[in-house]
Amino acid sequence: MAKFIPSDKSIYFLAEWQHLQELTDFTEELAACVPPEGEKTKRPWECWATLRKLKFELTDVVLDVGAQPSFIDAWIAKKVHSVLAVDNKQFEYMHRMERLTFEEWSALLIAKAPNIKTRPMDGTDLGLPDNSFDVVISFSVLEHMIPGQDSQASAEAYRVLKPGGFFAGTVDFGVPEEGVRYCERYSKDTFRERIVNAAPWKWVAEAPDTIPTPGVRSAMVFVLEK
Repeated sequence: MAKFIPSDKSIYFLAEWQHLQELTDFTEELAACVPPEGEKTKRPWECWATLRKLKFELTDVVLDVGAQPSFIDAWIAKKVHSVLAVDNKQFEYMHRMERLTFEEWSALLIAKAPNIKTRPMDGTDLGLPDNSFDVVISFSVLEHMIPGQDSQASAEAYRVLKPGGFFAGTVDFGVPEEGVRYCERYSKDTFRERIVNAAPWKWVAEAPDTIPTPGVRSAMVFVLEK
């Protein structure tokens, strides 16, 4: 099962303007996982800041909630047994000129990594067996849910994880962002109230009290353990 990697250099808040060599290397690796027809990951720094806190095992089974249109699962699939990438297609027709359909994205993703499966599925009601995944990931998804459904998604992640498994990802942090459907950026307190307290989670990568200036576009990294 995957392990949490504590570090003195832990990064919990990350903004787009931050450029580190480790992040540059990761971005290059991730770019190699995206086919020419695919959409490049717009915020690879979020994925990097989260995944650097986990050490995957080749036996791990991973679930990605809200996976479309990212190809990060092709990168993860090289390190684990299998990945199930799910999305409810809520944003499929936003910016339609730029975005592949779920079926098109699925075909490209699976072609990159045969040990990936995709399903159209809602993160608040997965319909998957209890205790069946080693890691659940979710990048910049929870804050786009209708208030209340983010708590349901957290509880669902807890249910499908094996004991000792991890729920890891990012949420937008700071003030609400105008013009984005259902988007409500978290504070540290609201994240604890709505996500951490939705199940008996252990917040192993709890963000420090030193937070970015409100209004600066940033993301908060989280790792919760069952």
